[in-house]
Amino acid sequence: MLHLKILKAETAAEVGRLAADQFQEVMAAKPACVLGLATGSTPVPLYRELAAREKAGLLDFTRVRSVNLDEYKCLAPDHPQSYRHFMQENLFDHIAIRPENTLVPDGHGSFTVEDDYRIRYMNDHLVQVSEALHDGVDVMGYTSWGCIDLISCSTAEIKKRYGMIYVDLNSDGSGTLERYKKKSYEWYRRVIESNGESLEPDPDKPIVL
Repeated sequence: MLHLKILKAETAAEVGRLAADQFQEVMAAKPACVLGLATGSTPVPLYRELAAREKAGLLDFTRVRSVNLDEYKCLAPDHPQSYRHFMQENLFDHIAIRPENTLVPDGHGSFTVEDDYRIRYMNDHLVQVSEALHDGVDVMGYTSWGCIDLISCSTAEIKKRYGMIYVDLNSDGSGTLERYKKKSYEWYRRVIESNGESLEPDPDKPIVL
């Protein structure tokens, strides 16, 4: 028989604190846990409390992974009404969770990872390769490290998540091993298709897919 533990609260802020207590208990027991998150106004007090607790040193999101289960169909991640935008604005931008550990559907029936930092790093590196070619350097080729998340040979961990394809695997061996294309995957595909013409040479300009 299912037994529910009902907690009563008078205000939304109190609900947020009670819910954050449950999160804190889970994260203390398993720092590399997977959290299922929701959107809408209801969890906002919880997200504010979680951010405040990490700022106070009570929580650590650096090893946590999160999963959101829905997104508006065909809505871009940076659209103001998208659930990805909501999660960034209300939680992810205020905690130390790794961008590659936040899974939100991409609006086309699959999950994706917003890894803009990887795109910027690779873009700027390839721009320098292009300049070297124009300067007459005999560049033989370029190989990305790496195409898919892999186990580090030095530490036997996967937490660094090098790749452009996300692997649902934790360093402790847990996970489904399902794979999702990160945002950088589509960016790199376009770079290859355009033979580098889609690169952004100005480091101060945003990279638009």
